[in-house]
Amino acid sequence: MKGYKLAIGLAIGAALLLPSAAGAAAAKPSYELEWEGGGQSSGTVIARGGVSYIAAKAIASEAGLAISWDVSKQRAQFDGWNKSFAVRVNSDRGVLDGKNTEIGGKPFVLNGELYLPVRFIVKALDGDNVKWNARTQTVTASGLGGYHARSETHNGLTFTVVTATGELYVTGESGESRKLADLGDTIYGAVKFAFYDSPGGLLHLTVTRNYGEPMIQYRVYTAVLKNGELIREAEAGYFRRFVDNATNGGGQLIVTDGRTLELVDDVTGRVAESYDLVKLGGEEDDYFVEGVGPEYLLIRPNDRGLLMLIDRKTGGKTLLYKELLDKLNQEYAETNDVPYFGDWLRFVRRDGDTLYFRNDAPIQQDNKLYAYKLPE
Repeated sequence: MKGYKLAIGLAIGAALLLPSAAGAAAAKPSYELEWEGGGQSSGTVIARGGVSYIAAKAIASEAGLAISWDVSKQRAQFDGWNKSFAVRVNSDRGVLDGKNTEIGGKPFVLNGELYLPVRFIVKALDGDNVKWNARTQTVTASGLGGYHARSETHNGLTFTVVTATGELYVTGESGESRKLADLGDTIYGAVKFAFYDSPGGLLHLTVTRNYGEPMIQYRVYTAVLKNGELIREAEAGYFRRFVDNATNGGGQLIVTDGRTLELVDDVTGRVAESYDLVKLGGEEDDYFVEGVGPEYLLIRPNDRGLLMLIDRKTGGKTLLYKELLDKLNQEYAETNDVPYFGDWLRFVRRDGDTLYFRNDAPIQQDNKLYAYKLPE
C-alpha cells in the first residue's frame, strides 16, 4: 500500500482554507479525487472555520470502507481490508490505523451526512498530491487507495478475498491473518463462500466467482482445511454453465480442478483416489462433478453438457438423458443452445440401489422424479 505523502507547502495549505469572496462568487468550491486503481470522484466542498470539508459516505463507499457509529452517534468508525480510522463529531483528533492523530478540523453532520476535512480523508486513504486551483475553486488529490474485500465467517474463522489483488486470507479469533491462496488479479463480479464441516473434522471451503458480461465466467476454488491449515486445494474454470460441484460422497471430500478429481479422506486429508475426468468423459473439456457414490461418479462436460454416470470399477460411461428422458427432451438436450447445450438433469438423492433425478429443462419442469437403477 502506498504510503501517504502530504508535503504541502504553505501556499497550498493556505489555499485549502476558506476560499476568498471573489473566488466563491466565480465558482462553487468542489473536489476531484483520483483513485490509485483508476477512476475519479468529485463533489462539493463545504468551508467551515477556514477548513475545507467533503462528505465522507460516498468516498468511503468508493474506497471499500464500511461506516459504523457508536451508540451516541458521535463517533464514526471506518473499516476496510487493512485500513481503519475513526473520528468524533466536533473533535479535532481521531484514530488512523490504530494511532491517535490530528485531523486538521472538526467533523460535523449536515442533513444526515458526515463531513470530514479533505486533507485528512486524503491522508487516511493513502493519497497524495493535494492541490488547490484558485481559478476553478477545486481541491484535487491523487493516488487514493481502495480497501475492498469480500468476507464471511465460519466457526470462528473469517475468510476474506481482497478485491484488488485476488488474495484469499483466513483470520482466526486472535485477529492474525494469513494468506491461503492467490485467486488471480483483480476480482470482478460476485463472490460466494460455501462451507461444509465433515464428520471427520475437516472443513471443505468453496469460493465461487461469477463475472464477465453477462456474467458468463465461472471460477470455483476449493480447499480442504484441517484445524484451520490448508491441506488440499484446486481451482476449476467454467464458461456459461452454472452448476455446483458436489461437496462429498461416500465419506470422502470432493476436490476438482475440472480435469482431475481427487477424493480426500474425511479424517486424514490424504488423497484416497484420483480420477482423470477427461479420460473418463472422453471429451477434452472441464468437468463438473455432481455426485459421487461407492460405485459411480456423476460428471458433466462444460460445453456439451450431458450428465454422465461413470462406473468407478470399470470406467464404463452411461449418458443418463438417454436412459431417463423421452424423445422430446432428448432432442432438446442434444440441440438446444439457450442458454447452453446439454440436459437439465439434477441429482436429487439415492435410495438403496436407485438414483433419483429431476428434469429442470424449461420445456418440462414437471417435478417428477426420474429413477435410475444401478447395475448389479
